[in-house]
Amino acid sequence: MNPAPSGGLYLFIIPYGVTLGYGSLVYGRRENGCRLGTKAVMSDTKPVRPDRVGAATPILDVRRHKGRRQIRGAVQYHPNQLLDADSLTLPLPRDGPIVVYGDDDSEVDEVVERLHENGFSGAARLEGGMLAWQSAGLALEDLTQEQPIPDEPSSGLRRL
Repeated sequence: MNPAPSGGLYLFIIPYGVTLGYGSLVYGRRENGCRLGTKAVMSDTKPVRPDRVGAATPILDVRRHKGRRQIRGAVQYHPNQLLDADSLTLPLPRDGPIVVYGDDDSEVDEVVERLHENGFSGAARLEGGMLAWQSAGLALEDLTQEQPIPDEPSSGLRRL
């Protein structure tokens, strides 16, 4: 990756509107839960309200404390897998919306930034997380199995 300028104004066009953001570009790796490196995307992409999530929109569950239920149709990934992978080869649209929710908004924002860095430009945090989803009366389901990141050595999955 070529380093991007540090600081500046960025324009993000996402399925739910246009967002202006200001921040430094930082990319790197994580160690002991802390982000390391010199330049990663720090965007101010607006969170998506639960009532604005389309039925076909991919939803990523990156909670560390899973519980027994999840948003219907959500795919589980451990946040460290997404943040530590060399590159993300995920079965998700690179140019369509992707909604991410988890236990901690700042960690979810890191995952969203990582998705943006890897070309998933429509990724955004679910405003209010699972609690807001439930409060809106939207569907939940029993917890499903966590997914591996394809092309990572420990996943057992290779790119075709």
